[in-house]
Amino acid sequence: RGGSRGVRVLGEAQAQSHYFEDGNVQLTAGPRWQHDLELQGDSSAALTALASALVAYARTAEGEWHASLERCFLSLSDTAVKALRRPLPMTKTKFDFDQAIQHKLSEDGATSKQLAARGKGAR
Repeated sequence: RGGSRGVRVLGEAQAQSHYFEDGNVQLTAGPRWQHDLELQGDSSAALTALASALVAYARTAEGEWHASLERCFLSLSDTAVKALRRPLPMTKTKFDFDQAIQHKLSEDGATSKQLAARGKGAR
């Protein structure tokens, strides 16, 4: 009782960012932290001081992480973002998901025409 003890604090944060403009780009980032603090005794004042030191460290570590993410985002050029995007499908045209039902109807119509043509040829 009364002596100082070392306290190791471990922390982790995670963030996911999604960017969509003519393609999907996603970033998942999450640093891990480790910091050693001193607990000076068992009094409530010592515990309050430890809690204050922990909060101060968490604010500093998170602030540094946010700043590094911001520097990373600012340094990404349009060419870097484009390089991360998925290339176009083999047809070299984007699939318009808003028109997906029309694509399905076109396929069904083509199948019906093929079946009808086979039926006429079989007669």
